[in-house]
Amino acid sequence: MIKDIDITACGYPSMDTLIECENDIAVGTTSIIKDYTDECFFGGCNVNIAAFCGRMGLRSAVLMKVGKNFESSGFKKFLESNNVDVSGVKVIEEDYTSCAYLISNPNGDHVTLFYPGAMDSKYPYSIDEDIVRRSKLGIITVGNADYNRDFMNKCIKNDVPVLLSMKWDTSAFPKDFLKELIHHCKIIMMNEFEKNKIETTFNLDDITDCFKSHAAEILVVTKGRRGSDVYVKDGESFKMKTIPIQDVGKPVDTAGVGDAYIAGFVKAYMDGKDVWTCGKLGTITSSFIVEKKGCLTNMKTMDEVKARYKAVHNEEY
Repeated sequence: MIKDIDITACGYPSMDTLIECENDIAVGTTSIIKDYTDECFFGGCNVNIAAFCGRMGLRSAVLMKVGKNFESSGFKKFLESNNVDVSGVKVIEEDYTSCAYLISNPNGDHVTLFYPGAMDSKYPYSIDEDIVRRSKLGIITVGNADYNRDFMNKCIKNDVPVLLSMKWDTSAFPKDFLKELIHHCKIIMMNEFEKNKIETTFNLDDITDCFKSHAAEILVVTKGRRGSDVYVKDGESFKMKTIPIQDVGKPVDTAGVGDAYIAGFVKAYMDGKDVWTCGKLGTITSSFIVEKKGCLTNMKTMDEVKARYKAVHNEEY
């Protein structure tokens, strides 16, 4: 089987509306919207990762269900223009594509309202196994649990390594399914909150216990402005380094920054770089996303990413 797809990402697509409020959001109070816009941003964790990887030159694919507005909204054209294969996308004509309202306060904290639309469990689905076979890496993001489990099993069946982009969402990742994912995934990406939840839920002394009798070879824990801890399995033990962030001053919008980190990490990983370089490239790609509003608004080409990498790290990528 020819492996002509670098990554295939599975999860909820989303058409995002970003709402920034002047005051904190609380029950019984009216929140004033700062700058109203009816602009809709294309996203979803799987889309964010696949599109940025595609912009940087990887051959990406997405597996998901979308609604009747997928093409008319420009979503399909957007993906294709960023080197993303949409042949595995199933259109549900009786509903709309998943959408989200991301409401933020002056501190940048978010409240998210989500409509699953075509990704709802009541609609049938089929995963194109040929796309899975052709993939070098499968990526599971927050999404419909049954759909994601089916994708995971098809990856296992076809010897496709899997990366888990963790979100603490018990409907997307119920405990039994999360246990399977932790056991089978080669790379697990999470933030500090999710790390602590995994340790508590599965009675782990430390997240690095995932290296014991599991498929995991790489663990990444992102820590906001304190950078990211990158762990790599080394025989019966492991190595770890903390990768500092690329400081860009006050962020304009932090939505999608974690997905951008994963895209940079994955790009370097697919290029055969060591895990520390993967982490450093992740910080570079995420630094672009926070500079503009929208998860994918400020995606860059690989030449632009390399230029910032060199300027920051004083070395060629």
